[in-house]
Amino acid sequence: MKLKRMAAVFMATLMTAVPAFAQDVRVAINQNIVDFPNQDPVIQEGRTLIPLRGVFDNLGYSIDWDGENKVVTLSKDGKDIVVKIGEATYTVGGEERTLDVPAQIINGSTMLPFRAIGEATGLEVLWDAESKIATIVSVKDIATTIDDTKQVLLYTQEEQDYLNKFNDAVKVFEGIEAQYQEVMQMANGSEVTPELFERCVQIMADINTKTKQMKNMLTGINVPSRFSNVHNTTMKLADDLIEMSDLVVGLSDGSVTPDEYMNKYQSLVTGVLSDVRAYEEAIKDIQQ
Repeated sequence: MKLKRMAAVFMATLMTAVPAFAQDVRVAINQNIVDFPNQDPVIQEGRTLIPLRGVFDNLGYSIDWDGENKVVTLSKDGKDIVVKIGEATYTVGGEERTLDVPAQIINGSTMLPFRAIGEATGLEVLWDAESKIATIVSVKDIATTIDDTKQVLLYTQEEQDYLNKFNDAVKVFEGIEAQYQEVMQMANGSEVTPELFERCVQIMADINTKTKQMKNMLTGINVPSRFSNVHNTTMKLADDLIEMSDLVVGLSDGSVTPDEYMNKYQSLVTGVLSDVRAYEEAIKDIQQ
């Protein structure tokens, strides 16, 4: 198992699953896809236009429509956002702002450029061109990060707190992969000398210490439901690694007999491999 991937896979968690064939623009508010009953978002002249109803009401704004003057007033917490159809400006708390594209009516729905929604509300707005998802997030509730592909990933603050603690714990494993590979090469060798066996015992003792340290760091922390399966499979893997390394060290110090070792070791190796598969399946689950 590539232990560095243990942390990296978490950071590749997708905000939401999107079918590869989806072509329509979709809007998510704090990770929840918005349903627009009358008019869907559209892209015109390179600008994404979003219906006001469905977004601002979900954000807790009241919406008032002045049909005579074609003016929409969005109100929340004593602040008004005033939008006039056909004009390239709007006001937020009396302060004038500029629109890239004038507000307009499509199929009876007032449409506003996506970026203007973020500027008007003070929320973060993110656009994924591949999936065509426009995301609106509350900065205080959502943590963002950038993975190696430059994709913006979203987590609730609770999830981000967990990931930070998880990553700190996984750092304990730095270098263990090379040690484990060394042990496997020894085990597959044609001759195991006393010196090689002693080196194997030293490595397994180190794996034992580091695994216990990682497990202690992950024990008792708050685990968001999104990561519960991954957390549980990680802890199960840690338990089996500890038991396997205890067995090797016990064989060396005499607390485990050769017969006990032979009876338990293969089943423990099988268990570790099963744990790895379960972990990978858990990762797939949170990516779907």
